[in-house]
Amino acid sequence: MTPEELNLEYEKRWRDGGLAFMGSFSDLTFDIKANKTAQEFVEGK
Repeated sequence: MTPEELNLEYEKRWRDGGLAFMGSFSDLTFDIKANKTAQEFVEGK
């Protein structure tokens, strides 16, 4: 995914709230690089 596509998906899941955000991508909980993208998104909020 491009950074823009990644951000759009995170924004959609952020609006949905709760566990929907963590379900954005299946590798968020076990891949450090994927988790870092989520971390950076949340820190920007």
